[in-house]
Amino acid sequence: MIVDCHSHLMWYPDHLGERYAEEALASKLVKLRRSGGQAYSAKLDKHSYDSKPEDHWKASTTADKVIVFGLQAKAVGVWVPNELISSYAAEHPEKIEGWASVDPNEPTALNSWNIALSTWASKGLSWDRSISILTRKTAAIGHSSKDASNWVFQLCGIKEPPSPVRQN
Repeated sequence: MIVDCHSHLMWYPDHLGERYAEEALASKLVKLRRSGGQAYSAKLDKHSYDSKPEDHWKASTTADKVIVFGLQAKAVGVWVPNELISSYAAEHPEKIEGWASVDPNEPTALNSWNIALSTWASKGLSWDRSISILTRKTAAIGHSSKDASNWVFQLCGIKEPPSPVRQN
């Protein structure tokens, strides 16, 4: 079984800011140069990291399962709505597993986490590159998503998690 364990849906300018797109292009050009032209890129402009649903689906034909991560980090100019990931995963439940993303710097981060797990049926949550946890698996072995969020805070060295923030 082939599993693509890390992919994204996102495209410029809908989800990627100007600066991010420029730096992503610069990064892609470095990869191409260092690889002697072996790295792949369909485009060499600000759309070099674009991955729209139809392109993603086509690129994932050889994989049996594909995990698609949301990505939310306003500070660096990236915002992929969790609804996009959820609807794409719902279109292809036999193959695509959607993971939500929450920007921990947002005041509604904890509430967004709960919405992602309950409303969008995310399989997991990408909180930060260093902390991605299978909250559904955690729940399946007798722990609630609250236990999982407490675990994240403990991992970050926060002894007392903040009270959930309510959206108005």
